[in-house]
Amino acid sequence: MNQKLIIYIATFGILLLGLKTFAQEGEFLKEVRVVKPYEPTISDANKITYLPKISDTVKITPQVKYILQTKPINVGYSIDPIKPAKMVGEPLTKLYNAHIKVGIGTKTLPMIEAYINNNRSDDYSIGAYYKYYASYAKATLLNDERVFAGYSDNDLKLFGKKFMNNSILQGDIGVKGDTRYFYGYDTSVDTSMAKDEIQQKYLQFNFNANYKSNYVDSTHVNYDFLVGLDYIKDDFSNNELSFKVKGDINKIFSQEMVGVKVGIEHYSVSEVIDSSNNTIININPWVGKFGNKWRVKAGINVFSDIRGDYSNTYYYPVGNIEYD
Repeated sequence: MNQKLIIYIATFGILLLGLKTFAQEGEFLKEVRVVKPYEPTISDANKITYLPKISDTVKITPQVKYILQTKPINVGYSIDPIKPAKMVGEPLTKLYNAHIKVGIGTKTLPMIEAYINNNRSDDYSIGAYYKYYASYAKATLLNDERVFAGYSDNDLKLFGKKFMNNSILQGDIGVKGDTRYFYGYDTSVDTSMAKDEIQQKYLQFNFNANYKSNYVDSTHVNYDFLVGLDYIKDDFSNNELSFKVKGDINKIFSQEMVGVKVGIEHYSVSEVIDSSNNTIININPWVGKFGNKWRVKAGINVFSDIRGDYSNTYYYPVGNIEYD
């Protein structure tokens, strides 16, 4: 509402009130003075600070169902298959069945060395070896005499090996001849000696045969047998013959090992060297136990030394502990 209109209405009301009073009181006259216009005020209203809500006791849970229709997407990509890698073994090196070496040095030192062997085979291996090494030099003695001071070595050996399913048979036989000249004598006492008189020759013959198992599975009985023969003589009727037989048998169980080694060696010499022969017998039984990182082995070595009418036996305990 317009403020001026309110003032007019208020003034008009006062005038009417004054006329009425004047009429009632008669002779009394009152004067009313308006100091300032009337200013009406309106008090602040209290507002509701919360919103109305409806409390519904019936709850309905909507059920939503999804229907998925799967469909493959054609990406238009093709895969090229990769060829699997193959393990290719290294090519075997080429073997040559012969090798010969020839040389010569100062003071007339000739040398010849030759090997011959069959090519690679799964069944056997056989070959031969020969070596010649000599000197034809001369030495000057204190009496200014030049004497022959050479030597010569000859070595010939034949060897072979046969491969079987679970064992190997191998052996070798050889002959060796060495010649020496004892040119160093006292020239003030001895007279000049001929070349044949200062010569010494050695002849040696040897033979060895070995038969052993080669099982991949260690649960089998493993064995290794050896037979050997050696003979040597010189130009002074000295000779020696030695013969040996050795065997090794062992068996591995779940966590135990059992084995025995046996050896016999016999030495027969000429009476110039010794008047009695010598035989040595060796027996070594042993047992062992092992785990993932440790091994224990214990046994005893028995040696019997027989020399002519004299014999004696010795006992040596042996043991071995290993830890990885």
